[in-house]
Amino acid sequence: MKNKDVFCYFQSGQANGHEEKSNPEIQLSDFFKTALPMKHYRIDFPKRNDSQEIIEDSERNVREKMMVDLLNKIDHEEDNETSLFIYATSLSGEILLDIFENNVNLLKGKKIHLIFGGVIIEDFFKIPQIEKVTLLYGEYDFISYRDEETGLFVDDAKVYFPQDYSKSCLSHLREKNPHLEIICHILEGQNHTLTEKKLWNDSFSFLIKKLSNEENHTFSDLAEEYLKSQVHGKKTPTFEDVKQFIPNEKLVIADIGSGPGHFSLNLAKKGDEIYFCDPSAEMIEKALSLSKSKNIKGTGVQCYSENISLPDMSCDVVLSRLAAHHFEFMETSMKEMVRILRPGGILIICDLEGFEDPSMDEINHYIEKLHDPSHVRSYSLGKWKYFFKNEFLKLQFVEKDREESNPRLSLKYWCEIRKNSIETYNKIYRFLDSLEEKEKLKIHKEDGQFYLGIRTILVVGQKEK
Repeated sequence: MKNKDVFCYFQSGQANGHEEKSNPEIQLSDFFKTALPMKHYRIDFPKRNDSQEIIEDSERNVREKMMVDLLNKIDHEEDNETSLFIYATSLSGEILLDIFENNVNLLKGKKIHLIFGGVIIEDFFKIPQIEKVTLLYGEYDFISYRDEETGLFVDDAKVYFPQDYSKSCLSHLREKNPHLEIICHILEGQNHTLTEKKLWNDSFSFLIKKLSNEENHTFSDLAEEYLKSQVHGKKTPTFEDVKQFIPNEKLVIADIGSGPGHFSLNLAKKGDEIYFCDPSAEMIEKALSLSKSKNIKGTGVQCYSENISLPDMSCDVVLSRLAAHHFEFMETSMKEMVRILRPGGILIICDLEGFEDPSMDEINHYIEKLHDPSHVRSYSLGKWKYFFKNEFLKLQFVEKDREESNPRLSLKYWCEIRKNSIETYNKIYRFLDSLEEKEKLKIHKEDGQFYLGIRTILVVGQKEK
């Protein structure tokens, strides 16, 4: 957190009847009040009957006045360099939207990070002060929008998670709101309601970790480290192994999750054109600078893998290296990568490899998550074969259990790339020290230090002609 960060939380009146310390709402509010170096504003709404699902207009008016008074107080006390975190659930969110729509200059100039628990109100994305949105969802939550004729909120309960959501909703929200950074945390099989205590606990644990983790750097923060990284930038056997699948002709290449563009730039030749596709503007800037120095034509495309901003069948080669484990919805990302491929085009994926053995896969996932909270999943050979087969790609080459770093990286350097804290380094070290299956993970210990081979899988497929 930064010194200018401020957190604002509206305590739900529905939960006020449960004042014990185990209440996750209380835990969240107390955490921000005591554990983070930030100013804290909080409203405790009047208590309600838990079974009361609809509040009277008079109670709503009371809540609205309390919220307006607090937001005006923040507006008066904090300067325009302030980043304001606002946590809202469905009901307080509806009131909050009314407040912003009726007070267009409220908090003007301040940067707002809106955190939604449960139903997301899409109209919020139109408010210019909001720069970032975090969504905390249960599998059966839904998007709410305001009916233009009645002015009332309508719940589109047909939009379920994660299947339909992964294919439409998140892409839809990001496509309509390219000015926003949108983060989503979905928990399968649950509704985001006060009665689902596990969901509240899991959601708040995610949120607390996200906002309190001192090493929670965005990829924009890490652009320089990735540019110089020995594992991301250094030529490995992968660079040579895939050259045989690159046609010897003028090509249009899309590098998905490109980072600074090392992979595509080391495969491209003069005359080729590369689209550097990445959510981070800073990563794209590094890639364009590097492509200019190599005299290769490059174009930056700021987008997510689930919604690639390129035309259908516009690329000869689509590739991705050490990025796919960050893709939130792999099946959607695969469809997008195949969509932009021309008939006969080549798709190349090199990524961290998961395990077929569930216990080893969980160990591997735990370590990756410790190192990088943005890690989503490393997939096994069987899973990658399924992804390629599902998109009717003809497999050209598959190899598992590769090492992307030779010689192996020290744990210290691996953590430095991600700007991990010493606490995280020590936690990973202690876990590895207690682990018997280190070599299965391509990890060994020498002179008191751990060394990692960066275990990867390489898959190459061709689109039907």
